[in-house]
Amino acid sequence: MREVATDAVYCDEFPASPPTVRGCAEMAGKRPYETFIRRLVWSHRLPEEELFKTEERRDRAQIAETLVAAAEQITDGTVHLESQAEEQRVTIPENPTFEVELERLTDSETGEQRYELEYEIRWTE
Repeated sequence: MREVATDAVYCDEFPASPPTVRGCAEMAGKRPYETFIRRLVWSHRLPEEELFKTEERRDRAQIAETLVAAAEQITDGTVHLESQAEEQRVTIPENPTFEVELERLTDSETGEQRYELEYEIRWTE
C-alpha cells in the first residue's frame, strides 16, 4: 500500500483541491494524500454501475418534500426510487455509513462557481 500512497500519478489523474483533501484527512487523523489515495484505490477496485439516476430542476419546497419522503422510506428500511423511465427498490441496512458533502467548484476560465450539496448513504453487502 505504501507504493500506491506515494505515487504522484494518481494525484494528477484524479485532481483534488489539497485543502479539501487535507481537511478530510486531518479530521480522520491521517495524512492528506494517503487518505485520498486509499479512496481512489478502493474506487478502482469497485467499478461503478449506475442503477438509477434522475436530475431535474425543482424549487426548494419540492426538493424538501422529496427528501422528507426519502427520510420516511429510509426509516422504514426500503427506498423506492422512481422516474418516468426507470424504477428501483433497495433495502437500507440498519447501520450504513452516512456522508454529507458540500463542494464548491470554480471554473478556471470564467471564475464561475457551482455548489453541490450531496447526501450519501453507503454500505457493503
